[in-house]
Amino acid sequence: MRVFVYFNLHRHLWSVKALEGPDKGRVIAHSMHVYLSDVTPRVSEAGRQRVLREKRKNVHAGLVGTLRDVPRLGDGLYPITYNPYRWSKFHQRACSQQSNAVREFICAGYASLTAGKRPQVLVAAASWGAVEFLPQPTTATHPINQSAAA
Repeated sequence: MRVFVYFNLHRHLWSVKALEGPDKGRVIAHSMHVYLSDVTPRVSEAGRQRVLREKRKNVHAGLVGTLRDVPRLGDGLYPITYNPYRWSKFHQRACSQQSNAVREFICAGYASLTAGKRPQVLVAAASWGAVEFLPQPTTATHPINQSAAA
């Protein structure tokens, strides 16, 4: 079954929304772990612009894929991340944690999602875009901190 998966900030779990079948458009599960195949990222640019304008989070980004029951075993899993204040797409850090180099995530054969206070998404057999070098945001210039200071 094709699904759209996004991190639920209130439950600290992954929300799984059906994209086909009788429950199409409805959240069919909340889970600590989700396994997908044939994964592609989905980011609504209009939703992202609303986050930037209102400085308030909303559901506008997630992963689309085929729901799987079993985790993939083996190596070659890479972490990906999304931050609407820094990027318009999902990315994987290409260098060390201190670097500002990132690679755009295009698609993957498999994804493993784990929920918690710091949700983690690992992908395998992925296709990547070019490496980008982005400026590191400082605490003072981050949009959330600016609104808190005002």
